Amino acid sequence: MTDNTKIMTLALMLVGGGPSSTAGVITVMTVIVLAFATLNVFRRQERLNVFGTVWGWRS
Repeated sequence: MTDNTKIMTLALMLVGGGPSSTAGVITVMTVIVLAFATLNVFRRQERLNVFGTVWGWRS
């Protein structure tokens, strides 16, 4: 196994749980929400909109 293959395998094992499973580490939806939140920080937006659900830090 090359180093790139090992890193990809570790990432896939970390994000092993689907949205309806009871996986113990990090589910797929958690990773998606974290990715969108990171993008919003770079875009300097105050509200996070993920798949029609809006979360805001200020009312």
